[in-house]
Amino acid sequence: MKQSPALALEGIWFNPFGLAMTGISDRAVKSQCFENKFRFNGGNELQNKEFSDGTGLELYDATYRNYDAQIGRFNQIDPLEEMAEDWSTYSFAMDNPILLNDPLGLAPDDIVPDYPDHKPPPPKPIPIPHPPAPIIEPGPMPNTPPNPNPVNIPSDVTPWMPSILNDAKILGGQTEDDNPTWNLAQKALNFTMGGVNADPTETPWCASYGCYKLRNSGASAPRSAASRDWNGPLVFSKLNEVCSPYYGSIVVFRDYSDAKLKTPKTTGHIGFLYGLTPNGKYIILGGNQGNTLRFSIFSNLQYIKGIGYMHIEGFFMPKNYTGPLLIAPIHSSVSTNFINVMNGVFIRKDSQSTN
Repeated sequence: MKQSPALALEGIWFNPFGLAMTGISDRAVKSQCFENKFRFNGGNELQNKEFSDGTGLELYDATYRNYDAQIGRFNQIDPLEEMAEDWSTYSFAMDNPILLNDPLGLAPDDIVPDYPDHKPPPPKPIPIPHPPAPIIEPGPMPNTPPNPNPVNIPSDVTPWMPSILNDAKILGGQTEDDNPTWNLAQKALNFTMGGVNADPTETPWCASYGCYKLRNSGASAPRSAASRDWNGPLVFSKLNEVCSPYYGSIVVFRDYSDAKLKTPKTTGHIGFLYGLTPNGKYIILGGNQGNTLRFSIFSNLQYIKGIGYMHIEGFFMPKNYTGPLLIAPIHSSVSTNFINVMNGVFIRKDSQSTN
């Protein structure tokens, strides 16, 4: 058998904002060849040479807008401009094309995997939970535009989730400093703190909200307003750690001062697993995320300014839950903003702060 080296048909170098660097690309040595127009920004089509003299606008078709790599800006206003008030409505990838891209022209997506030095130690063996329940595997994802609900969730799977999803739609991204979010957060804090009317703008309420929704659905849960209690002896009296990322499972985080997880803090976070992204991250629906009830995308370990390193300590199910277990479905979008909007949650300021 004779092997021949593969022929490189094309080589193009871009600057961070997508402008082709002709001097070090294959166009410097060849002029007549088949031109690949699907290049930068997740394979957007380059609109060029559309005029009779061979010139063109040199714009990338980003589905909802046109992107000009020569100036690093979109030519139209962001259709989701209200979700990122801190940024220009024409900006590309929040002016950070090294870490983000925006193939739809709607909201920037994370395109860089976790930094190598942020990887957690190998996971500990996780015990199999309560008596086995049927697992419903979602079907393959079709090649369609982003869909926030890729599978139909049976009504007997994690019965607390429909109520939480309904809360998210009712609140609509309103922050905790105003109603109806303030009322709901205070009600949850009151439930776990024995009648104390705590101020949600001063007191983290993610754990209280989780307990409130689980208990109201008949599921067992630690009655504590402190997220740290969901990662200790108290949690194992009410919850079972599970071996897979199941839909609706309680995701327990702990904050650390360092990426090697040697210096734990007393703070943390809890939320509910809604799905997975194609690049393996977790879509979490939880209270006190960006000071409201919303969807956020988390890695197993990531750094958040003002908090430190947030690490997923485990996935849990209520001890008394014996219904079916559904493997969390994979969603075709990796944009936090898009998932929120498609579920009726309109984010005023794009923050991923938790507590």
